[in-house]
Amino acid sequence: MSVVLSTRQRRVVAGALALATGLSLVACTATPDAEPEVAFDPTLEVTLTIGDLPPEANEASRAQFLEQVEAFQLEYPHITLNPIEETWDPQTFQAKLAGGNLPDVMFTAVTEAASIASRQQVANLNDALRITGLDEALNPDLVATVTGPDGGIYAIPTGVGPLGIIYNRVLFEQAGLDPDVPPATWDEVREYAKLIVERTDAKTGFTPYATQGTGGGWMLAAGAAGFGGSLVSDDGTEATLTSQPVVDFLTLYRDMRWEDNTVGEMVVFGGAESYAEFSADQVGMMIGHNGMYEPIIVRNEADPAIFGMGPMPVGGGATPGTLSGGGIQIVSPTTTLEEQVAAVQWINYRHLRKFTDEAFAVDQAQAAAESGASAHIPGYAPVSEEQYELYLEWIAPYNNVPIEQFAPFLNSRSTYVLRGEPALKTQEIYAETSVILQRILEDESADPATVLEEANTAVARLLAR
Repeated sequence: MSVVLSTRQRRVVAGALALATGLSLVACTATPDAEPEVAFDPTLEVTLTIGDLPPEANEASRAQFLEQVEAFQLEYPHITLNPIEETWDPQTFQAKLAGGNLPDVMFTAVTEAASIASRQQVANLNDALRITGLDEALNPDLVATVTGPDGGIYAIPTGVGPLGIIYNRVLFEQAGLDPDVPPATWDEVREYAKLIVERTDAKTGFTPYATQGTGGGWMLAAGAAGFGGSLVSDDGTEATLTSQPVVDFLTLYRDMRWEDNTVGEMVVFGGAESYAEFSADQVGMMIGHNGMYEPIIVRNEADPAIFGMGPMPVGGGATPGTLSGGGIQIVSPTTTLEEQVAAVQWINYRHLRKFTDEAFAVDQAQAAAESGASAHIPGYAPVSEEQYELYLEWIAPYNNVPIEQFAPFLNSRSTYVLRGEPALKTQEIYAETSVILQRILEDESADPATVLEEANTAVARLLAR
């Protein structure tokens, strides 16, 4: 049975749902008379297809995921979840989205946020967020990144993943470097890379992590951000690849490849190859995010002692800053309001509730540790700093991830500027610029300024279409 709820009635429903989910009940902030009435049946049975089920090869994480599904369904008996292995793939995402071939709920990289919000390609979650009360619990700065020009909230940010420098602590020690002090500048990266190649058996002192697919463009943007620059203007409408920060980063990379011989000879590679090489102590440093701990250490069964993370090195005297990435959760545009509410409850259960509910946080961390998965990989959180510190205290007895090895990165959070990815046509820009690093790697005569001039013309043409 469907009912029409006024604003006051929806607050009552929000209260009931908030109690069920562990969320705090808060009043809606919008002007009551300005809110349209919506039809919503809180008792209706719904079924959702949810993505991101880890593959069978990742046994521990898959088991943890399925345990969460089972526990969620016990708490919400009117909701049935069908997990599938569909995950976000930048090469196929837009085509599948346009064709309606994605699950009802799934992870998507934050690089897609501006595009899907401006095009309104996924469900507008305003009503579902108000009904569950989750709208008041989210970090408003992150919500702004998924809000469309019509004021609609088109995704739920569940993580911020600023990039930094991932480094092998054991190789640092073998090279005579302090494993607790990663390089603070790109000049130090170059110096440390030489020492690692000279004094250890590693193949490379530094690698950009990926050049395959859109990875090369992403890495170029990350390096430029370390020098205070970007591939496009702040509003995303103009190409800026010929700006000095981008030229400086690419010149440094060219020098490390052909003068220092510290970045290796491999030209085309993706994340999987980088993870494998790092796990095997063949890579000293690479640009990356905290989530890389899982494939490098857990999936590849490497020694946790090798993993270290520091902030993005600074180049050219720029203000310390880094490219900000991360994840959002999207909901299919074909879902009903009841399904959207169920989707928001699942997203909260899996990704956010742990930050505000101590008993839930402890149970989840303990279960993850017992299954062999990572209890919690530290980083930026979608809740306040104070709440996040409290959460870390709750789970400390069960966390199997060495938080102290992330300390240089975590300590930079209050001083680093988060620089956004291209606001428009993000993946297309990354695809267009991905070959730049490959050209520098394979052609000693390639001039960075000339290569970037050509790419700038191509990106300008792309943005004009």
